[in-house]
Amino acid sequence: MSFVSDLRVLLRGRDFRRLFATRLASQFSDGVFQFAVTGFAFFNPEKSTSAAEVAVGLAVLFLPYSILGPFVGVFIDRWSRRQILVIAPMVRGSLLLLAAVLLLAGVPDGVFYAAALAVLGVNRFFLAALGASLPHVVPGDRLLTANAVTPTSGTVVTFVGAGLGYLLNRLLGGDHSGTAVLLIVSGVTFGSSALIARTMDRRLLGPSRDTDMPQTGQALRNVVSGLIDGARHIVGHRAATA
Repeated sequence: MSFVSDLRVLLRGRDFRRLFATRLASQFSDGVFQFAVTGFAFFNPEKSTSAAEVAVGLAVLFLPYSILGPFVGVFIDRWSRRQILVIAPMVRGSLLLLAAVLLLAGVPDGVFYAAALAVLGVNRFFLAALGASLPHVVPGDRLLTANAVTPTSGTVVTFVGAGLGYLLNRLLGGDHSGTAVLLIVSGVTFGSSALIARTMDRRLLGPSRDTDMPQTGQALRNVVSGLIDGARHIVGHRAATA
């Protein structure tokens, strides 16, 4: 089956359509936001970009996935995933509006990057909850197809959002005020995903009760222990370190 026909079959499910629409709205917002950060770091006419600033811009975009990623599963297996999909966009939208205000107020770049890191940290929880919710809205025999189709669609929509960010950047200019507008657009768009998620039943997306699950504190310690073991392994293997 082709990508389009696979997606058409999946869209027959009402709950899948809602979760899918939540993903598309959020990842479109991601594209706008990522271009805003990239434009601020690389294309801002108000300042010349050094190599260190380029590194900071890239770190802001990728560090939350590397640092927070291992810990996210602990919480999405204990908190209502539907509530994560409702609350996270509101938190992220508020942070984006705050980042826009900070930018217009002329705060140091480090403050803006800290706000951007907070936004991406919230987004890490949101995307993980989306992925973990998928088995609750599609039959088991279609889960493999859904796991292939939905991230691909989200990536395409992210590029579309980045394209809109580029067009707005060209229209409004790449200065602080133009970047602030991109942040506001991203925040409003991401907020719409919360409205879509609210249409789903609170218990629909899990998590399922597991009496054998360790306490939250112990689970977090297990993650830290695993990261330390991984770091030790890397240090002891030159090829992996490189």
